Amino acid sequence: MIALGLCLSICLDVLMDLLDCDLYMVDAYCVKCNGMKKIKKPKPVVLKNGKAATAGVCPTCGTKLYRMGPLVSASC
Repeated sequence: MIALGLCLSICLDVLMDLLDCDLYMVDAYCVKCNGMKKIKKPKPVVLKNGKAATAGVCPTCGTKLYRMGPLVSASC
């Protein structure tokens, strides 16, 4: 079951790169840029306390960004 989820995640990443479409539009605050930025390549993560979060990278400076809460999809 985990392998199937990983395969679907990889296929989704490849498809998003081919379509150049941001399926997941997530904003997070970047400490280095001092502003809200769209997370580049957002991934759902689970924190140590069991809560859902979204992790990614700032498109401007490359700093790791985190947003508390589950990953929510948006239409292209």
